[in-house]
Amino acid sequence: MDLRLQDLADKAIRYATDSGAQYCDARAEQQERKSALIENGEIEYVRTNKDVGIGIRLVKEGVWSFCSITNLNSVEQIKEKVNDAIKNSSHYAKNKKNKINLYSNSINKTKINFPVLKKPELEELMKIGFECNKIILDTPKIIKSIVNPWYTTNSKYFVNSEGSEIIQNFTDVVDIVATAHESRLTQSINITEDGRGGWSKSVIKIRFNIVHKRLH
Repeated sequence: MDLRLQDLADKAIRYATDSGAQYCDARAEQQERKSALIENGEIEYVRTNKDVGIGIRLVKEGVWSFCSITNLNSVEQIKEKVNDAIKNSSHYAKNKKNKINLYSNSINKTKINFPVLKKPELEELMKIGFECNKIILDTPKIIKSIVNPWYTTNSKYFVNSEGSEIIQNFTDVVDIVATAHESRLTQSINITEDGRGGWSKSVIKIRFNIVHKRLH
């Protein structure tokens, strides 16, 4: 997790409470995804995407409000969004009869790292992707094979006005789709392999043995 993104989330909490919010929490997320698409043995594309954002919830005058921010550049952006959220809560509080009663919760400060047995590299995943693509296409009755080798590195940070701070880091990999057609019926099966327990070629092969049986 980018320390600057964490700092912005912390500042969002402080600004919201200083502005009169009874409660506030922020969820910062940072994601980097590298991917390729292999369809029927041909590479369609190779991409790298990065996404960063913060979602903020708050309670003012017994009413929930929410705002989110992407492409963060400054604290001023956060202040503007929080101000809008506070105004929304105050506006709806005028006519709301059943307002929220807040209860204190225990403070939770923890960092969770889901272990990856082997760090994914896109080039190696693409090699496995081509092999899986061939396995699918060599199976009778299958007319289309889509293998989407990718890995996404995710970092999430939760912080609230009660003092909780939770950081979570994990990696996910590989989407695979096999499509079969027979007697005017078309069936597709999708599989996603995650990296939180590690990935391997043998695991993917086992998965496709199951796919083959389901398609026949």
